Amino acid sequence: EVCEQLILSFQSADNYSLKKKLFSYYHWNLDPSKPGNLINVLSKPRTWTQRRTLDMRNALNNKNRGFSLLEILLVLAIAGILFAVILPRAWRARSDANYSLIRQAAAELGKWGMEWSGRNLESQDQEDTCVINHYVDSLKGYTGGRLSESRPNNWFGTEYTLFPGCRSGGSENPVNFTVAEIMPQENQPRNPFTGLSYMHAAHDGSKTEPGLLYLASSVDSDGFINYYFVFTGAEAASATDWHAGMGDGLQPTFAGIRNGVFMARLRP
Repeated sequence: EVCEQLILSFQSADNYSLKKKLFSYYHWNLDPSKPGNLINVLSKPRTWTQRRTLDMRNALNNKNRGFSLLEILLVLAIAGILFAVILPRAWRARSDANYSLIRQAAAELGKWGMEWSGRNLESQDQEDTCVINHYVDSLKGYTGGRLSESRPNNWFGTEYTLFPGCRSGGSENPVNFTVAEIMPQENQPRNPFTGLSYMHAAHDGSKTEPGLLYLASSVDSDGFINYYFVFTGAEAASATDWHAGMGDGLQPTFAGIRNGVFMARLRP
């Protein structure tokens, strides 16, 4: 048993002098210069159990020694390369997802806009001369309730408008509700960039925001009026700087608005 303990002590010792001291402690008289001496024999593991014990102890010693500066720098360099590749792609994927949500919101608002127009058309008097595109025209502009600084629209707000005055002169039987009032609040889509409902004054185009929705129109070669939603992107320089080739300004071209979200195509 003492020999086994001595063998394990030799195997775990790191240098020759420590091994010699261990032998001296047990009164072993050794001559390290002679071949086949006990210190050379016992310093080598002879069984599988001894070799396994030595390997485990060496692994433990290597684990406790920590990382070198070169290893740390190598890990940091690899992490930096991964971040440089992954983060831009993750940001682009998130932006693409937001634009998809904006298009879905525009399609949903377009359905409710046509529903609002249909209800007004059905409720007008016999002497009224309005057609469906007159009501859709009154929705042109931002979904926050504004076409321009001096002119509201009928998406949202407390002011109502209808041009031209085809409905009893615009006074005796006026439009008296907005799209927001017939659309359930829980169904009102939100701007993925701001988190606010599109039926909100923050989306009236008075300041630059990503994800602003604007209903524009243009006449095609067949004389039909085409209504499309255009919207601002994250890189927009102004509230009329439309995203992805949709053009700019309050009167974008037909080629530009066709990159937006279709709402209706009506005969004048």
